[in-house]
Amino acid sequence: MSQQPYDLSNLFGAALEAMAANRQEINALDGYNGNHGDNMVENLHLITESLQEKSSQTPAEALGYASQRLQSDGRGGTSQYYARGLGQAAEQLQGHASLDGNDVMSLVQMLLGAIPSEGHQPQPQAGGSVLD
Repeated sequence: MSQQPYDLSNLFGAALEAMAANRQEINALDGYNGNHGDNMVENLHLITESLQEKSSQTPAEALGYASQRLQSDGRGGTSQYYARGLGQAAEQLQGHASLDGNDVMSLVQMLLGAIPSEGHQPQPQAGGSVLD
């Protein structure tokens, strides 16, 4: 039995909705400048929009485009890490006509793995970083 292919813009759209719903809580956890939730909402919006623009292309091409847009127009210091993760995912998905469940898990792992756990913290923060 084959799996239904996953739509990248829908996946990132769901992440955008979840982030938007929790924006203030994430901002409150950000001990550096208090805007990580705001930045993530803007970045996920940019990613989702980019993936929708390239919905007729392969996952690798769409993710590569989203990576480039995030590199040039992303907000906040972590945008470059996410752009790198999207670029790595695009490389890994070369030759895939669509995404299956394994591809989605790899994509999530790459995006999360692209961000250093110490983030931007200049000094230790009680309770850890928002990225931890």
